[in-house]
Amino acid sequence: MFFDAIGGEPCATISLDTEFLAAAQSDQRIEGRAELLRKGRSVRFVRGELFANEKRIMIASGAWAIIGGK
Repeated sequence: MFFDAIGGEPCATISLDTEFLAAAQSDQRIEGRAELLRKGRSVRFVRGELFANEKRIMIASGAWAIIGGK
């Protein structure tokens, strides 16, 4: 999810914050969404969410350094 949001570029995690809001059950469909918040020259800032049957169960945000970025 995050890898797709940054465009598939090789990267390394600088920071990652997660908040688990609720538990998912084994029979629930889990769906993830990610959004690129800011694209710097060598760092990408992304926010993501996980949903279980359309109920938000986790939120996350982080920064990723682009490997080989200028």
